[in-house]
Amino acid sequence: VRDSSYRRIHRKLCEWYAANGRLSSGSADASAVGILYSFEALLGDEPDYAKSRNSMAQLLMQNQIPFRYVLSDRLDLLSGIRMLILPNVLPISDSQAARIGKFVKGGGRVLATGRSSLYDEKMRMRRNYALADVFGADFSNSFEDASHDSMIFNCKNGSVLIPGSWGLHMPDGSPACEIPSAKIAEIIREMLSDAGVPEVFSPMPHIQCSISKSKAGKFAVGLLNYSDTPVRGIRIFPPRGKGAWRPSKLLSPGKDTVRVKAEETAGGRLALQIPELDVEAFLV
Repeated sequence: VRDSSYRRIHRKLCEWYAANGRLSSGSADASAVGILYSFEALLGDEPDYAKSRNSMAQLLMQNQIPFRYVLSDRLDLLSGIRMLILPNVLPISDSQAARIGKFVKGGGRVLATGRSSLYDEKMRMRRNYALADVFGADFSNSFEDASHDSMIFNCKNGSVLIPGSWGLHMPDGSPACEIPSAKIAEIIREMLSDAGVPEVFSPMPHIQCSISKSKAGKFAVGLLNYSDTPVRGIRIFPPRGKGAWRPSKLLSPGKDTVRVKAEETAGGRLALQIPELDVEAFLV
Protein backbone atom coordinates (compact mmCIF):
# COMPACT_ATOMS: atom_id res chain seq x y z
CA VAL A 1 0.00 0.00 0.00
CA ARG A 2 1.45 3.32 -1.04
CA ASP A 3 1.29 6.61 0.84
CA SER A 4 -0.89 8.02 -1.96
CA SER A 5 -3.57 5.46 -1.12
CA TYR A 6 -4.06 7.00 2.31
CA ARG A 7 -4.43 10.46 0.83
CA ARG A 8 -6.97 9.14 -1.67
CA ILE A 9 -9.21 7.50 0.92
CA HIS A 10 -9.15 10.61 3.10
CA ARG A 11 -10.08 12.79 0.12
CA LYS A 12 -12.93 10.42 -0.78
CA LEU A 13 -14.09 10.50 2.83
CA CYS A 14 -14.30 14.29 2.91
CA GLU A 15 -15.98 14.48 -0.51
CA TRP A 16 -18.55 11.82 0.39
CA TYR A 17 -19.56 13.45 3.65
CA ALA A 18 -19.68 16.90 2.12
CA ALA A 19 -21.96 15.63 -0.67
CA ASN A 20 -24.29 13.84 1.76
CA GLY A 21 -24.39 16.54 4.38
CA ARG A 22 -22.96 14.31 7.09
CA LEU A 23 -20.25 16.74 8.09
CA SER A 24 -19.92 20.45 7.71
CA SER A 25 -17.54 21.86 5.12
CA GLY A 26 -15.29 22.75 8.03
CA SER A 27 -14.48 19.11 8.85
CA ALA A 28 -10.78 18.32 9.09
CA ASP A 29 -8.34 15.46 9.34
CA ALA A 30 -8.49 14.15 12.91
CA SER A 31 -5.49 11.82 12.71
CA ALA A 32 -3.57 11.97 15.98
CA VAL A 33 -0.28 10.80 14.42
CA GLY A 34 2.09 12.87 12.30
CA ILE A 35 5.12 11.61 10.38
CA LEU A 36 7.81 14.25 9.94
CA TYR A 37 8.37 14.82 6.23
CA SER A 38 11.86 16.31 6.33
CA PHE A 39 13.16 18.26 3.35
CA GLU A 40 16.58 18.37 5.04
CA ALA A 41 16.66 14.57 5.25
CA LEU A 42 15.65 14.28 1.60
CA LEU A 43 18.70 16.33 0.66
CA GLY A 44 21.18 14.89 3.15
CA ASP A 45 20.15 11.24 3.59
CA GLU A 46 17.46 10.55 1.00
CA PRO A 47 17.76 6.74 0.45
CA ASP A 48 17.71 5.63 4.10
CA TYR A 49 15.27 8.30 5.21
CA ALA A 50 12.82 7.45 2.42
CA LYS A 51 12.97 3.74 3.27
CA SER A 52 12.46 4.39 6.97
CA ARG A 53 9.60 6.81 6.34
CA ASN A 54 7.85 4.44 3.94
CA SER A 55 8.28 1.50 6.34
CA MET A 56 6.68 3.49 9.14
CA ALA A 57 3.82 4.64 6.90
CA GLN A 58 3.18 1.03 5.86
CA LEU A 59 3.19 -0.10 9.51
CA LEU A 60 0.57 2.52 10.40
CA MET A 61 -1.64 1.74 7.41
CA GLN A 62 -1.55 -2.02 7.98
CA ASN A 63 -2.56 -1.48 11.62
CA GLN A 64 -5.40 0.94 10.77
CA ILE A 65 -3.71 3.88 12.53
CA PRO A 66 -4.56 7.05 10.57
CA PHE A 67 -1.74 9.56 10.15
CA ARG A 68 -0.81 12.72 8.35
CA TYR A 69 2.51 14.22 7.22
CA VAL A 70 4.01 17.19 9.03
CA LEU A 71 6.38 19.21 6.84
CA SER A 72 9.69 20.13 8.44
CA ASP A 73 9.19 23.79 7.54
CA ARG A 74 5.69 23.85 9.08
CA LEU A 75 6.34 22.67 12.61
CA ASP A 76 4.07 25.45 13.81
CA LEU A 77 1.21 23.06 12.93
CA LEU A 78 2.23 20.45 15.50
CA SER A 79 -0.63 21.49 17.77
CA GLY A 80 -3.03 19.52 15.55
CA ILE A 81 -1.55 16.13 16.46
CA ARG A 82 -0.85 14.08 19.57
CA MET A 83 2.20 12.13 18.43
CA LEU A 84 5.09 12.98 16.08
CA ILE A 85 7.12 10.19 14.46
CA LEU A 86 10.72 10.82 13.36
CA PRO A 87 11.63 7.89 11.06
CA ASN A 88 15.44 8.06 11.05
CA VAL A 89 15.37 11.85 10.53
CA LEU A 90 19.08 12.56 10.95
CA PRO A 91 19.18 16.32 10.21
CA ILE A 92 17.19 18.54 12.55
CA SER A 93 18.10 22.19 13.07
CA ASP A 94 18.29 23.83 16.48
CA SER A 95 15.11 25.80 15.78
CA GLN A 96 13.24 22.66 14.69
CA ALA A 97 14.43 20.85 17.84
CA ALA A 98 13.18 23.76 19.94
CA ARG A 99 9.73 23.59 18.32
CA ILE A 100 9.53 19.83 18.85
CA GLY A 101 10.61 20.31 22.46
CA LYS A 102 7.84 22.87 22.94
CA PHE A 103 5.37 20.41 21.40
CA VAL A 104 6.40 17.75 23.93
CA LYS A 105 6.20 20.17 26.86
CA GLY A 106 2.65 20.92 25.74
CA GLY A 107 1.68 17.26 26.09
CA GLY A 108 2.75 15.86 22.72
CA ARG A 109 4.82 12.70 22.37
CA VAL A 110 7.62 11.68 20.04
CA LEU A 111 8.61 8.29 18.64
CA ALA A 112 12.00 8.44 16.91
CA THR A 113 14.14 5.81 15.22
CA GLY A 114 17.81 5.61 14.30
CA ARG A 115 20.02 8.64 14.76
CA SER A 116 17.20 11.17 14.56
CA SER A 117 18.41 14.72 15.44
CA LEU A 118 22.07 13.68 15.73
CA TYR A 119 22.94 15.92 12.75
CA ASP A 120 22.22 19.57 12.05
CA GLU A 121 20.41 20.83 8.95
CA LYS A 122 23.68 20.76 6.97
CA MET A 123 24.36 17.10 7.90
CA ARG A 124 27.12 17.94 10.36
CA MET A 125 27.25 15.39 13.14
CA ARG A 126 26.63 16.63 16.67
CA ARG A 127 28.13 15.17 19.82
CA ASN A 128 24.65 14.45 21.13
CA TYR A 129 21.04 14.29 19.95
CA ALA A 130 19.48 17.72 19.56
CA LEU A 131 16.42 16.08 21.15
CA ALA A 132 18.33 14.41 23.99
CA ASP A 133 16.01 15.97 26.58
CA VAL A 134 12.96 14.70 24.69
CA PHE A 135 14.44 11.20 24.37
CA GLY A 136 15.76 11.11 27.92
CA ALA A 137 18.95 9.60 26.49
CA ASP A 138 22.40 10.73 25.33
CA PHE A 139 24.15 9.45 22.23
CA SER A 140 27.34 7.43 22.30
CA ASN A 141 28.57 4.57 20.15
CA SER A 142 28.34 2.18 23.09
CA PHE A 143 24.76 3.31 23.84
CA GLU A 144 23.77 2.82 20.19
CA ASP A 145 25.33 -0.65 20.04
CA ALA A 146 23.78 -1.79 23.32
CA SER A 147 20.33 -0.39 22.48
CA HIS A 148 20.15 -1.27 18.80
CA ASP A 149 17.22 -3.66 19.23
CA SER A 150 15.63 -1.89 22.19
CA MET A 151 13.08 0.81 22.93
CA ILE A 152 14.08 3.65 25.24
CA PHE A 153 11.08 5.06 27.14
CA ASN A 154 11.18 8.53 28.66
CA CYS A 155 8.88 8.25 31.69
CA LYS A 156 8.80 12.03 32.10
CA ASN A 157 7.05 12.83 28.81
CA GLY A 158 5.96 9.49 27.32
CA SER A 159 8.29 9.68 24.30
CA VAL A 160 10.11 6.67 22.83
CA LEU A 161 13.49 6.31 21.10
CA ILE A 162 14.46 3.28 19.01
CA PRO A 163 18.23 3.79 18.48
CA GLY A 164 18.41 1.02 15.88
CA SER A 165 17.87 1.49 12.15
CA TRP A 166 14.28 0.27 12.17
CA GLY A 167 12.74 0.03 8.70
CA LEU A 168 16.08 -0.59 6.97
CA HIS A 169 17.56 -3.91 5.87
CA MET A 170 21.00 -5.50 5.76
CA PRO A 171 22.57 -6.55 2.41
CA ASP A 172 21.28 -10.11 2.96
CA GLY A 173 17.72 -8.81 3.35
CA SER A 174 17.45 -9.28 7.11
CA PRO A 175 16.05 -6.40 9.22
CA ALA A 176 18.64 -3.93 10.48
CA CYS A 177 16.62 -3.69 13.71
CA GLU A 178 14.93 -6.76 15.16
CA ILE A 179 11.97 -5.06 16.87
CA PRO A 180 8.78 -6.52 15.32
CA SER A 181 6.35 -4.19 13.58
CA ALA A 182 3.53 -5.54 15.75
CA LYS A 183 5.36 -4.44 18.90
CA ILE A 184 5.86 -0.91 17.58
CA ALA A 185 2.19 -0.72 16.55
CA GLU A 186 1.21 -1.81 20.07
CA ILE A 187 3.39 0.90 21.61
CA ILE A 188 1.95 3.54 19.28
CA ARG A 189 -1.60 2.56 20.26
CA GLU A 190 -0.66 2.83 23.93
CA MET A 191 0.82 6.28 23.31
CA LEU A 192 -2.45 7.31 21.66
CA SER A 193 -4.77 5.81 24.30
CA ASP A 194 -5.67 9.28 25.60
CA ALA A 195 -5.66 11.06 22.22
CA GLY A 196 -9.47 11.31 22.07
CA VAL A 197 -9.97 9.66 18.66
CA PRO A 198 -11.72 6.42 17.59
CA GLU A 199 -9.65 3.24 17.31
CA VAL A 200 -10.00 0.79 14.43
CA PHE A 201 -8.98 -2.86 14.60
CA SER A 202 -9.06 -5.23 11.63
CA PRO A 203 -8.23 -8.96 11.47
CA MET A 204 -6.63 -8.31 8.06
CA PRO A 205 -3.77 -5.89 7.34
CA HIS A 206 -5.10 -4.64 3.99
CA ILE A 207 -7.80 -2.48 5.57
CA GLN A 208 -7.04 1.22 5.54
CA CYS A 209 -8.85 3.92 7.47
CA SER A 210 -9.10 7.67 7.76
CA ILE A 211 -10.68 9.87 10.43
CA SER A 212 -12.26 13.29 10.08
CA LYS A 213 -13.91 15.49 12.68
CA SER A 214 -16.56 18.17 12.24
CA LYS A 215 -16.63 21.52 14.00
CA ALA A 216 -19.41 20.08 16.16
CA GLY A 217 -17.05 17.36 17.38
CA LYS A 218 -18.56 14.44 15.43
CA PHE A 219 -16.19 11.83 13.99
CA ALA A 220 -16.34 10.23 10.54
CA VAL A 221 -14.35 7.04 10.00
CA GLY A 222 -13.58 5.92 6.46
CA LEU A 223 -12.62 2.30 5.70
CA LEU A 224 -11.22 0.86 2.50
CA ASN A 225 -10.59 -2.78 1.65
CA TYR A 226 -7.71 -3.39 -0.78
CA SER A 227 -8.29 -7.12 -1.13
CA ASP A 228 -10.55 -8.95 -3.57
CA THR A 229 -12.71 -10.52 -0.84
CA PRO A 230 -14.95 -9.00 1.85
CA VAL A 231 -13.52 -8.73 5.36
CA ARG A 232 -15.49 -9.45 8.51
CA GLY A 233 -14.64 -8.76 12.13
CA ILE A 234 -13.60 -5.09 11.90
CA ARG A 235 -14.36 -3.20 15.10
CA ILE A 236 -14.35 0.53 15.78
CA PHE A 237 -13.97 1.68 19.39
CA PRO A 238 -15.10 5.12 20.61
CA PRO A 239 -12.55 7.56 22.03
CA ARG A 240 -11.60 6.46 25.52
CA GLY A 241 -13.48 8.23 28.25
CA LYS A 242 -16.11 9.53 25.84
CA GLY A 243 -18.96 7.23 26.89
CA ALA A 244 -20.91 4.69 24.85
CA TRP A 245 -21.55 4.80 21.14
CA ARG A 246 -24.96 5.76 19.87
CA PRO A 247 -26.40 3.60 17.05
CA SER A 248 -24.60 4.65 13.89
CA LYS A 249 -25.13 4.28 10.15
CA LEU A 250 -22.75 2.39 7.92
CA LEU A 251 -22.71 3.88 4.42
CA SER A 252 -21.32 2.33 1.25
CA PRO A 253 -21.38 3.92 -2.22
CA GLY A 254 -24.04 2.26 -4.35
CA LYS A 255 -25.47 0.17 -1.49
CA ASP A 256 -28.21 0.47 1.08
CA THR A 257 -27.47 2.11 4.41
CA VAL A 258 -26.90 -0.39 7.21
CA ARG A 259 -27.55 0.49 10.85
CA VAL A 260 -25.03 -0.98 13.27
CA LYS A 261 -25.25 -1.22 17.02
CA ALA A 262 -22.62 -1.05 19.71
CA GLU A 263 -21.59 -4.39 21.22
CA GLU A 264 -19.71 -5.03 24.42
CA THR A 265 -16.35 -6.77 23.95
CA ALA A 266 -14.64 -9.24 26.26
CA GLY A 267 -12.60 -6.38 27.70
CA GLY A 268 -15.74 -4.48 28.68
CA ARG A 269 -15.45 -1.78 26.02
CA LEU A 270 -18.23 -0.96 23.60
CA ALA A 271 -17.45 -1.21 19.91
CA LEU A 272 -19.15 -0.90 16.56
CA GLN A 273 -18.98 -4.29 14.85
CA ILE A 274 -18.75 -3.86 11.08
CA PRO A 275 -20.80 -6.72 9.54
CA GLU A 276 -18.80 -6.88 6.31
CA LEU A 277 -16.44 -4.63 4.42
CA ASP A 278 -16.47 -5.11 0.66
CA VAL A 279 -13.95 -3.60 -1.73
CA GLU A 280 -15.74 -0.24 -1.51
CA ALA A 281 -15.19 2.39 1.17
CA PHE A 282 -17.62 2.28 4.09
CA LEU A 283 -18.22 5.53 5.91
CA VAL A 284 -19.38 5.55 9.53
